[in-house]
Amino acid sequence: MEILLSHLEKIRLESQHKMLRDKRECDRLKAILLTAEDWSEEMISQALRTHKSCIHPTFMSILQRKKTNSNHHGLKSLLNSIQTELVIAHSTDVTSSSISDICEYIKTTFSIEYSRS
Repeated sequence: MEILLSHLEKIRLESQHKMLRDKRECDRLKAILLTAEDWSEEMISQALRTHKSCIHPTFMSILQRKKTNSNHHGLKSLLNSIQTELVIAHSTDVTSSSISDICEYIKTTFSIEYSRS
């Protein structure tokens, strides 16, 4: 199975993984990232300490729906791709990035205002 991720998609998924608290969502993102790095289903199931039959549905949902998150669809971004990359780089570099800090960074840097909700 082959999943191709752009550099920006990989960074976005890794950043999203760091912020998630739901173990199932984290495992789903890890499975996507590892598949993009040419790991087999067997290797991924071993790394995630789960049975291969639990990994296969994740792959099928990705292929059929291009799905990376089970229930969050989000809104269209107000930032362009370059701004998005800068925000991801900033939040990765700053160890105590809270949602409020990120919103404030975007507001002061790009004059775009996001709410915390």
